[in-house]
Amino acid sequence: MVLVFHAGFPFLKGGYIGVDVFFVISGYLITRLLIIEQEKHGCIKFLAFYARRIRRLLPAATVALAGTALVSFFLFSPLEQSNLIRSFFVSILYVSNLWFAFQATDYLGEDTNADPFLHTWSLSVEEQFYLIWPFLILLATLKKTGSNQSFKLTILIGSVFVISFFSSLIMGGIYQPWAFFGSPFRAWEFATGALGFLLVHRKIHLPEPIHTLGVSVGIGAILLAGILYDKSTPFPGLYALLPTAGTLLVLIGDHQKNWFVDLSQIPWIRWLGDISYSLYLWHWPLIVIPLSLTGELSLGERMGLVA
Repeated sequence: MVLVFHAGFPFLKGGYIGVDVFFVISGYLITRLLIIEQEKHGCIKFLAFYARRIRRLLPAATVALAGTALVSFFLFSPLEQSNLIRSFFVSILYVSNLWFAFQATDYLGEDTNADPFLHTWSLSVEEQFYLIWPFLILLATLKKTGSNQSFKLTILIGSVFVISFFSSLIMGGIYQPWAFFGSPFRAWEFATGALGFLLVHRKIHLPEPIHTLGVSVGIGAILLAGILYDKSTPFPGLYALLPTAGTLLVLIGDHQKNWFVDLSQIPWIRWLGDISYSLYLWHWPLIVIPLSLTGELSLGERMGLVA
């Protein structure tokens, strides 16, 4: 969805909400991984957790960022290069979201088209989440078992949701770039996914039609946000609730049989999921760098570059 948005597809002007979907899914998956590990081994193996994240994410990111930096060095002007060098280093250190917030970057503004590292802000937010979240899960599961542990987890994650969400609303009225790029003001989306896993983990089985309806409503909410939102939509704020809630409904329904589960098992869709991280790393530089040379790209050219 983000790729289609960056390509300029006219019927998906709110495709930037794909990042919010991504944050909710990450919160769900990482919380599941950590809680299952804690239940299985009685502890969270932090070194093993971070080693897995590094092996999975760092090699592809390093190649993509280094390749983008190398090409940019030859194609951009000396003045632009100085800014790009800074963007490269904050990206490789996974703090680019903080850099763009300090720079008062307007993610949805036209002037952002010149930075081929802009898309790394969401990866930085995710890595910062990985850095902190295991310790919060450990805090909630320490010396607790059964329903007591589940209750404590729910209270802790629910508190993260409430504090982060209302802080994001306040920050949106004070300094919007921080509300958009800042990890503390995006944490509620990860917490939404985490709460979704806690609900699924209770093994409450509802009739298949209920799950099917929930997944359908969730997919509809995500698509509705992608179609109706545009660059003028005050975001994230209250508007982020629609795609976030939609993703939550899909995740809750995804563990039981329904049409979405069947769809996700189609080989080429699974293949797209497998390469989605690499696609995200490369798609924005592949649009921005040619755009800097030509000054303008048609929709067909943008779509061709992304594909």
